[in-house]
Amino acid sequence: MRALTYHMHLLQPLLATQVITHEENSSISLDYVPGSAVRGALANLFIGNKGAAVKLEDSNVRRLFFDGSVRFLNAYPLSRLETRLWPKPLSWRIAKDEQSNLEAALFDLVVSSDEANSLPDHISSPAGAFFLRRSMSEDAAAVEITSPQHISSAHNASLQRFIKKQNESTVFRYDALAAGQTLAGAIVGDEADLNQLAMLKDGLELGIGGEGVIESRNLADRGCD
Repeated sequence: MRALTYHMHLLQPLLATQVITHEENSSISLDYVPGSAVRGALANLFIGNKGAAVKLEDSNVRRLFFDGSVRFLNAYPLSRLETRLWPKPLSWRIAKDEQSNLEAALFDLVVSSDEANSLPDHISSPAGAFFLRRSMSEDAAAVEITSPQHISSAHNASLQRFIKKQNESTVFRYDALAAGQTLAGAIVGDEADLNQLAMLKDGLELGIGGEGVIESRNLADRGCD
């Protein structure tokens, strides 16, 4: 198995919506780009390049995009050290009044049962969605927790143009990943299959998600276990 790694630079805001937002008039993006969105965009490009000759029942197309032979991993934010960030474990906790302290002690409720006796009285999950481990030290400063930037916008839709009033207008809110950020992802599969995805190349601009346009950068072919 090999991995094709890449960076995804957002040329404009990207709306990778969650399945459930509990707000019927809102579309709120995830903090990352799901691998399924990357797969869909590349499948559309691959089939479009091949034209009418490609059939969805084709065994080659199914192997590349539909039967799981090729894995499209989520694209997570790129750290300031040019590494792919990882989702913050749900088991991490800090003292509730230490949220703004970058040097706060970090407790893992899963890994260390000994820490249970030394937990602060009031704890909460540290702010941020992803983490970067700067070293293997047990020091709190060895871990950096962060989140990607979002941008919010509102749209007022009316049944009649230019009329904005109760029962005639509806406000829709969109919360998207902000443009200018870079995420890192990977595609895992056999070398022969990855070679067929040669249309994913440096500088490729590709529509993905809700209104999003990305540019692929820093492609690299790597071995993996």
